[in-house]
Amino acid sequence: MEVLPDGTMIRSALSPYPLGGLMIIYDDVTDRLELEQARNTTQAVRQAILDHLLEGLAVFGSDGRLKLFNAEFGGIWDLSEDFLNSEPHVGDVIESCRELIFNASLQASDWLTLKDRIIENALERDSRVSRLHLTDGRSIRCSSVPLPDGAMLYTYVVADQLSAGVDAVEASEMKREMPRSPAQRT
Repeated sequence: MEVLPDGTMIRSALSPYPLGGLMIIYDDVTDRLELEQARNTTQAVRQAILDHLLEGLAVFGSDGRLKLFNAEFGGIWDLSEDFLNSEPHVGDVIESCRELIFNASLQASDWLTLKDRIIENALERDSRVSRLHLTDGRSIRCSSVPLPDGAMLYTYVVADQLSAGVDAVEASEMKREMPRSPAQRT
């Protein structure tokens, strides 16, 4: 690839000409490379934003496969990034979370019933808000919202994080509502 003085990027290809000689083809790839760079930057910014949210976030496509997630989602459910990057089906994600969702002392048939119910709920295009009590003692607030492309957005917040966020908002509001002393007024 060659870069011309005006910044244009040219790709050249050599191929034998059927009647003898060589054929050189020049292709201006500037727009394509700029578009690819802009897309990569947008994806990196989007992922950085998602990874700094306090809530776990997951988007499952209409095919039931995980299309988008953030680091907190993997942390809440103790799932590896390699597993999540493989675009697992919602059933595989639930199976991987079995120890957190299901008490092992119960019967296996109860697990299958629960798993089927969770998968069925996950694939429905209904908005929901619910609370899960995990076997490790944590309480998770879950919500789901259908997206225009047929996918479903799920958010998960550990109850302690939720109450800490509410406390911070309430403290901020109280600070604004408190009357200022004459020395504090500007």
